[in-house]
Amino acid sequence: MCTSALSDPGYNSISPNASEQGQATDLCRSFYNALATPGIENYIYHRMKDHPVELDAGIGLGLRTHPGNAKPAWSVWANASGRNGNRSGLSCGFENLPYTKVSSYRHSGLGTRTSSRLVDDSYQTLTTVWLMRNHVSDAVMLYECSLNGGSYLSQHVTCSGNLPLGPVGYAYRQNAANRTPIYSCASGSGDRYLSSNSQCDNAGPLIELLGYSVTR
Repeated sequence: MCTSALSDPGYNSISPNASEQGQATDLCRSFYNALATPGIENYIYHRMKDHPVELDAGIGLGLRTHPGNAKPAWSVWANASGRNGNRSGLSCGFENLPYTKVSSYRHSGLGTRTSSRLVDDSYQTLTTVWLMRNHVSDAVMLYECSLNGGSYLSQHVTCSGNLPLGPVGYAYRQNAANRTPIYSCASGSGDRYLSSNSQCDNAGPLIELLGYSVTR
């Protein structure tokens, strides 16, 4: 699989449309989503310090103020992946490595979504599985595909003609100790969700076996 970079994201920190704490939250979420997308190996932020031209336009994208004072987002940048070799207290998705955390979610007004990326709090978590972020032997990449306002997982990068939403992680092809089967199931409304049993939790017909997740 080819690797790529997430280049030049920036998050505003200036009111009334933003805040420094909101910038820190947005940066943390973007870290999580980048780490949840296999193939993204570099994260290049817009700038470390606010720029006068952007400040004149009411935009403060730096992780530090123009005089150099650290914003809350700087602490996220400096500490989310550990500090000085200390790997405790990881956050913003770094705590999941070397895995990706993939969940099926239900929304009362939207379709069922299955993704490694974050969803908002209006979704209810149904099932969670753990996939490998990096390739391992005897594994297949799974992809998120758009369907009925939600999404599902497929082994096919083209999503069989549906809109591809990106890779989510590698599932093992064979069962073994400390692995759990991942079944794709259909709900009564035509949405798809994940299940660990071929009976689809007695809630819908089985579509296919996607592979095997890591048991954590």
